[in-house]
Amino acid sequence: MIGVVRAAQNRQLQLLADARIGTTAGAQSYTIPAGVQYIDIELYGGGGGGGAANSITANRTAYYVGGGGGGGGGYVRYGYTGAFGGDVLNFTIGSGGTGDATNIGASGGNTVLTSLTRNGGAVISFSGVIAYGGFGGERATTIGMTPRGGTGGNALNGNISNRSGSNGSNGGLTATTGANGGNGGAGGENDANAAEFLIIDNGGAGGLFSTDTRAVRGGGALNELKGAGGGGGGYRKSGTVADAYKGATGGTGGIRIRAYG
Repeated sequence: MIGVVRAAQNRQLQLLADARIGTTAGAQSYTIPAGVQYIDIELYGGGGGGGAANSITANRTAYYVGGGGGGGGGYVRYGYTGAFGGDVLNFTIGSGGTGDATNIGASGGNTVLTSLTRNGGAVISFSGVIAYGGFGGERATTIGMTPRGGTGGNALNGNISNRSGSNGSNGGLTATTGANGGNGGAGGENDANAAEFLIIDNGGAGGLFSTDTRAVRGGGALNELKGAGGGGGGYRKSGTVADAYKGATGGTGGIRIRAYG
């Protein structure tokens, strides 16, 4: 395995195809091209949604609380030498968790490498190769509660790399005019030593009460090959419409398949 990877990196093997899949979530497949000796597979989990903002009154004082940002999706890299032309790689792309106007954000979906279907029909199953989605950000429900950002998604059973997503940041809490939402966490990073990868934080920004700015959706996994980011948390400000309080949706997960021969 390692020898094949090094050969690919040293260009002794040629890159035959580079597929990037992740515009929609759900079960999908990819047909392996002819002449393949090795495939390099990267999985990105979906980002968690941002939590809703809230206002809580105690002792005649209104406390404004921003929602927590969603956690970023995990990242897995998996190398496989047993694929041949015409085989079909089967996988699931994780969705971005939806932001919420009245509750915590939804968790992002898991991106899973499930199986390889041979050209002749036999099925080879993969065991637990999963880039988990990030968790949704919290919404405060009691005085003194700081809504926490969602935890980043874990990464399991990559035989080259496993990197968890970053946590979203906490929502703000004030007793004055308003509170900002927390920022979404970045998705799990690609290998930092690969020169082609530019790793940039791609979690969505939290809403800002001072400028009446809504929370921003997390970046999708195929946006500059970054992991799926979490959505920003909603903000709260007296007199604004309900949409201003809503957390943003996390970025959609994705998969990248590079075939060498």
